[in-house]
Amino acid sequence: MQRRGSTKQQASTASELTLANILVVLTWTQQAYDRCTELRHQYGHHCAVDSRHQQQDDGKHYFSAFWLAMGFYRVGAIVNAISQGLDTVFLDSDTVVLGDFLLLIQSLDGADVVTTTERCVVRNYSRPYDRNELTAWTANIGLTYFRAVPGTLRCGTSWMARMFHDVVISGRTWDQVAFNVVFPDCYRHFGLVWYGLDPRVFQLSCGQAGFKQCGCTFDDADVQAYESGGEAVRPERMSQKFVPFSSPGVCGPADWRLWHTKHYNCIIGVNGSSPQVVKAEYMRNLIKAAHSNTTGVIMPSR
Repeated sequence: MQRRGSTKQQASTASELTLANILVVLTWTQQAYDRCTELRHQYGHHCAVDSRHQQQDDGKHYFSAFWLAMGFYRVGAIVNAISQGLDTVFLDSDTVVLGDFLLLIQSLDGADVVTTTERCVVRNYSRPYDRNELTAWTANIGLTYFRAVPGTLRCGTSWMARMFHDVVISGRTWDQVAFNVVFPDCYRHFGLVWYGLDPRVFQLSCGQAGFKQCGCTFDDADVQAYESGGEAVRPERMSQKFVPFSSPGVCGPADWRLWHTKHYNCIIGVNGSSPQVVKAEYMRNLIKAAHSNTTGVIMPSR
């Protein structure tokens, strides 16, 4: 999180910011807060506990009470931060960070909202999307950036209002779905600039790229061809280019050398294990392999 200021002020402090010294780890149990505080001596992050959230862990199944509470907790934290004038990056905890992406986000000129994307999409991420493009792809909110301006605050509160509406009507909601319902119209209405991050370096574990391959890839020439093609080539702007496993689930340094993040967002439990246990295993494998510059089993092969 960063306090809002002039562009010149932000530029002068960009080099001083690191993910560690501005990272706030959000917890809602004393045990998690204590563990976070222990790790702070090693990494220099900050810890915060919100004890108002009393919902106990029930396995984090989709649409369980705990799962719904986590969604509201996420959106509430974002809205609280930007309402205090803080430019905010929210990062899901099932994400491995392999490179400091703060300077990249700050280099996106005029960006008010930045998200990762659910698909391997051939696009130039350095320019804003228009409304027509937003109908053809799905944002993933595992990594989101919000500039602290009135429009993002209004869209953020509308996001939470939509979630409350969904719960009242059906008894369930999904922060991811609600975001994609609200923001494509809201950001246009308030004149905000929305960027999508390059899926080649902000990798997700969903779909074909996640479950069968080492990641999304495509050449810059693919992006340039789309940019120069105009409206006529819009239906063909999706790329399905992936890096194959060298052996089941195994990827290597050449595959992740340019990655900033790897989000393990669509990993399921196996043989009675929870998704969190399985995610933790692959996340540890990736961190270990990246540190040792060796190959590793970083994804399920199914």
